[in-house]
Amino acid sequence: MSKNAWIRWWELLALLGMGAALFFALDVRGTIARWQQYERRIRVLEQQNAALAGQNRQQREYLEKLRNDPREQERRLRKERKQVRPGDMVFTPPEQPR
Repeated sequence: MSKNAWIRWWELLALLGMGAALFFALDVRGTIARWQQYERRIRVLEQQNAALAGQNRQQREYLEKLRNDPREQERRLRKERKQVRPGDMVFTPPEQPR
């Protein structure tokens, strides 16, 4: 290859290198910002996931208690159906005037 051909190759490589460096320099800020945004979103989702896991555990424990404790079953049913046993005293708050 002649000297001019080598110079052309080096010019082409230098131009490609500068183009790649410019692309990287211009895109780094956006990439870092997106990465930080993803990291924040992941942290929020992990916290929500932990809270939901705690709620699931509480629900499972309550369901297990309902399955195994007849008194809890009766209490829950009477509360839902607003029923009372004979002899129970029921206190109702006074109605608020409108």
